[in-house]
Amino acid sequence: MKKILVLISLFMLGSASFVLADSGTDSSANGSMFFQVNGDTSFPTANLANQVNQGWGGEGSVGFRFPMNLELAVESGYDTYSAKNGAFSGMWNMVPLVLKLQYDFGGASAPYLFVAGGFAFNSKTANFFGLNLSNNETDFLEEAGVGISIAMASNSAFYVQGKIEVDNTTSAYASDVPTIVFPVNAGIRFSMD
Repeated sequence: MKKILVLISLFMLGSASFVLADSGTDSSANGSMFFQVNGDTSFPTANLANQVNQGWGGEGSVGFRFPMNLELAVESGYDTYSAKNGAFSGMWNMVPLVLKLQYDFGGASAPYLFVAGGFAFNSKTANFFGLNLSNNETDFLEEAGVGISIAMASNSAFYVQGKIEVDNTTSAYASDVPTIVFPVNAGIRFSMD
């Protein structure tokens, strides 16, 4: 059900932007503030992939586009992973808070590269034969990725990106140190002139 809601939300936002289109200009003008929202699915690796299913969530960010195609943004969100079938049921959740630096190659359909660093607020819960257990941890988080942004209407764009997230969990929290996931995001960006 979550998958369907994320896809419907992205479709509705994209449709609204196309309907409101008046000039089709590049929405990534230099010297402007922007905000963006996205939905994502995340693919865990190593031992985590054996313990949890594919994750789902979303992110939002606010930033500023500088001359020379550089962007700086503050980004946060929420991702959740459910435990695979077994003797216990549970959830693994992560709330990132990062500072993101992005370089756009320019144009109405522009590829870009980005890096980010900050914190991951991790929490996991488990129910093991009626016994509820929980563990929380705050760790350093690094991200790097690539994407493409496609101008849709004046001051808006659709984007798709893939990235690697390195969550520096401790061995007391996770069996993988660090924990690595591969999120794929799709979302909408709005520039504020």
